[in-house]
Amino acid sequence: MCLTGMFPLAMLREPCVVAPVLLQPTLPFRAWNPRGWFTDKRALGINPEDLKHAVGRTDVAVLGIRYTDDWRCHPQRFERLADDFDRRFFRLDLNGGGHSTIGSSFCPQAFAEVCRFLHHALRAVDDPRHASFPLSSRPGSRTANVVACGWHHRDGP
Repeated sequence: MCLTGMFPLAMLREPCVVAPVLLQPTLPFRAWNPRGWFTDKRALGINPEDLKHAVGRTDVAVLGIRYTDDWRCHPQRFERLADDFDRRFFRLDLNGGGHSTIGSSFCPQAFAEVCRFLHHALRAVDDPRHASFPLSSRPGSRTANVVACGWHHRDGP
């Protein structure tokens, strides 16, 4: 989720990690920093050696999901991931201003995409609901693949 940011990419140092999902990665923060730290909207907030190792794991795809108007998770960050991981980065930008795509701003399409990705990456038993991954995502896309989401802002969980 957001505060774990690129942690799934760093976990790719472990061979057993085969399905990293980045949901609205927020760190490093950019706003309200008087010293100018973390002003690069493409920054990933990951150790360069961990990133190099993750990019080198050519057997692993990466899924990233964010809302288009989420000011915490910049589109430039996803562009950077598409540049670094090329055709192995599947991105899904959901129309709207929510933040937590499968949490408080729950989006059924995001949840379904994560399930499809995990079923595909983990090679689960045949299930027609998940057979067509990627349904929404496009690999290596430099532009957002925007889909509508059934989420709407509400008070409470």
